[in-house]
Amino acid sequence: MSRVRAFLKRGFTSLDTAVISKELNALLSNSRVVNIYGVKNRPEALLFKLRLSNGHTSLLYIEPSVRINITNYQLPTLVGGRVAIFRRFLRTAKIASIRQYGFERIIVIEMVKGGEEVHLIIELIPRGIVSVVDSERRVLICNRDIKVRDREIRPGLTYTFPPLFTDPRSLSNDVLVERVKRADSVARGLIKVLGIPPEVVNEVLSAEERSRSTKEMSDSDVLKSILKVMDFISSIVENPAPTLVTYNSLPISFHPFKPSRLWSVEGFKYTLFNSFNEVVDEYFKAMLAREVGAEIFKACSATAHKLERTLSEVRDVILNVKKEMEVLRGSLKVLEEKFHVIEGILACIQESIKSEGWSAVSRCRGVRSFNPSKGTVSIVINGEEVELNVLKPLVIQYSMLRKRLSNLERKLRRAEEVRKDLERRLGESAIKGESVKQVKPLLRRVNWYSRYRWLITSNGFLAIGGRNAQQNEKLVRKFLEDSDIFMHADVHGASAFIIKCRGSTPPEKDLREVAVLAASYSKGWLAGVATLDVFWVWGYQVSKAPPPGQYLPTGSFMIRGKRNYIKGVPLRMAIGIQVVNDEYYSLITGPEDLVKERSIAYAVITPGTLNVRTAAERIKESLVGGDLRFTTLRVVDIEDVLPGSCSIVEVKSAA
Repeated sequence: MSRVRAFLKRGFTSLDTAVISKELNALLSNSRVVNIYGVKNRPEALLFKLRLSNGHTSLLYIEPSVRINITNYQLPTLVGGRVAIFRRFLRTAKIASIRQYGFERIIVIEMVKGGEEVHLIIELIPRGIVSVVDSERRVLICNRDIKVRDREIRPGLTYTFPPLFTDPRSLSNDVLVERVKRADSVARGLIKVLGIPPEVVNEVLSAEERSRSTKEMSDSDVLKSILKVMDFISSIVENPAPTLVTYNSLPISFHPFKPSRLWSVEGFKYTLFNSFNEVVDEYFKAMLAREVGAEIFKACSATAHKLERTLSEVRDVILNVKKEMEVLRGSLKVLEEKFHVIEGILACIQESIKSEGWSAVSRCRGVRSFNPSKGTVSIVINGEEVELNVLKPLVIQYSMLRKRLSNLERKLRRAEEVRKDLERRLGESAIKGESVKQVKPLLRRVNWYSRYRWLITSNGFLAIGGRNAQQNEKLVRKFLEDSDIFMHADVHGASAFIIKCRGSTPPEKDLREVAVLAASYSKGWLAGVATLDVFWVWGYQVSKAPPPGQYLPTGSFMIRGKRNYIKGVPLRMAIGIQVVNDEYYSLITGPEDLVKERSIAYAVITPGTLNVRTAAERIKESLVGGDLRFTTLRVVDIEDVLPGSCSIVEVKSAA
């Protein structure tokens, strides 16, 4: 297994770059940059929020030296460093095209902002960077400055591409043969001279073909091998077969083709995807999940080490306390058995000091040593050493020793309790550490409609609702079709929901499921009412055209014709964690029966007085419990789906 891990694919090849750039160009052309974020624990990465031409939203993940792809998974974002400057140059920019630079691991995204042309250059080569350049290729911003032998990149300078291979697809056959024959074998010529990815050469050519000496081959034989590789590249760019390679369920590689030579060992599995973008997202999702697991294990290990250090300190305290108690008990025993004898010795010591000074105390019986600065004398009686204070009566000293012993006994009891607790926690930590090794953390999946209120009904109908008047307006303008259903609580100030009907009429059950959200995400929740009426109409009955001489504010609509009412819809909804194929999770909302059926953990809420932040914290803690799979779930994610202040009436934990 360790050998397999050593071959985990870490980033793109030039063929991967060719395929992904073509896909992204088809998907993202004419989209606009809504915002840009940094990514936690990924100082080089940028996350672009894009508004597509169809109104949907996509997240474009860019990490130089590694990958670029649209992601469907929630990543922890942050704003800092140079992100704000990237925003200044690229926010609201429109993507004109996305292309590969030559046949290199470099992608150029051509954009237009305010009539000015800007290019985003992403280098997927080792130690690559991301740069924004103007039409004259002057660097406006880059994710980091570099200065190496071949080039210097920083704002204000002209952008220079790194040393590149010539695109082999642009070379004549004679030049291709001449260049490959510079190397001692066909494989080395293709890889080292032409820049063909090793995985492509290994896939297309047999071991015998790869190892053949170019010196012993004719030009026509060399050309034959070259053209086999070039034809393969062309065919894959035009018709990729995106494939995820796993070994014992561990993703280890991804390709735009199904490998036939790379992995022939038993235990490997191949999964085909509809697009190369999807397979890249799934592969790196698995890698991110492993990193999350590693972070959890590291945190558990740090906690265990801290507990071990504290336990060691407590054990030292216990040992020292026991030693001191043993000495005290010996002193007390002697005092109790020889009290009058010791009292006489103390009187002798006091008289000697008074008449002749400290030097005379040695004449008294049993004196071993004395300390004038402390006013103490140590004597030995029956083999036990007892320290006496010359300024205090013996009965007082005895009482002080008894009190000291009592205090030490209490300290020992407390220390023993702490020791037992630490040993218990250390044992639990060890068990947790072992369980963490087996845990597969999950990432939260997001879809284009995740930015809205949404629900997939029992019969698979998608319902989406606005979070505010602006979103209500946008939903109706962009997504409401004549055959869709428009639903709204019968109160001013509520989410407008659209049910995408796909030519079918949703059953009554599905309508009631959506009605629960339509009622809950309304001012009725804030008012604390128990039920509301909800109406629905067909899309063709909804219009933004006001009557003559009137004006419709943002988020308001004209409804023509008959309204269909769903009476007495309860303002009671649930929030749940839905796990899909043990690969990812979604945070879902809806009527409690539906959410309970689909979720491994849920919370049922009604209007109440618990503020949103506190409620979100309690719900998150209740949902997740100690389940390490959901460490990426944030309190803000819960806040985002709450209708307002609430009461938590029922909870089921994932743990």
